[in-house]
Amino acid sequence: MKFSNPDDIGYYVYALTDPSNNEVFYIGKGVGNRVFQHAEDALSDEPTVSDKLDRIRSIHQAGHEVVPYLIRHQLTEQESLLLEATCIDLMSLIGKPLTNIQGGHHSGLFGLMSVNEVERKYSLESVDSLPSGYICININRSYQRGAGFNDIYQATKEAWVINKNRLQDITHVLAEYRGRVVAVFTNLRWYEVHINGRLRYGFDGDVAEQVKDQYLNKLVPPRKKGAIAPVRFNF
Repeated sequence: MKFSNPDDIGYYVYALTDPSNNEVFYIGKGVGNRVFQHAEDALSDEPTVSDKLDRIRSIHQAGHEVVPYLIRHQLTEQESLLLEATCIDLMSLIGKPLTNIQGGHHSGLFGLMSVNEVERKYSLESVDSLPSGYICININRSYQRGAGFNDIYQATKEAWVINKNRLQDITHVLAEYRGRVVAVFTNLRWYEVHINGRLRYGFDGDVAEQVKDQYLNKLVPPRKKGAIAPVRFNF
């Protein structure tokens, strides 16, 4: 199927549904005949593996066709990006998982948050100093915002140049992303990491539940001019 006059429709946000239960399993934005492209991709001679396409194939195997809906149309591109992200977040909030691989546009910056998270984000509180036993690791280069908490952990846990003699004194690690604390870890178990013949260290750890609310989303002081080391022992 194709629209006879796609130019009249403009940008739009659409939902793909399973006709067996009318369940929405994918939300996207598009223009032209984008909404119909997924079904064609699922029938390709060179199949791509994804939850979305697998769901479409299972619908076809049951003898049905995906039922698409346009949630809104005649939008600008920016309006469609915003509405797509809003719908994806809403489905997550009400416990209706989608097959979307990623959240919507800027979902990591402005997407679904509790009111406490929003308050912390804009309160502009700062961490003025690091207590004894705390270090702060900058993960700007290894983490992509919105990728999820496990990705924050993976980006923070290795691999760092730290004096071996200092490891036993480190009790907590603050993960810093773009000037804010995004996670706090404790119960640290350090291990060696060898990269290109150089010894670095990583850790396994747990979320520091008892102190995380003291630090999450707070600002950290900017690095001194010329400083590039991602690990800081003090501010």
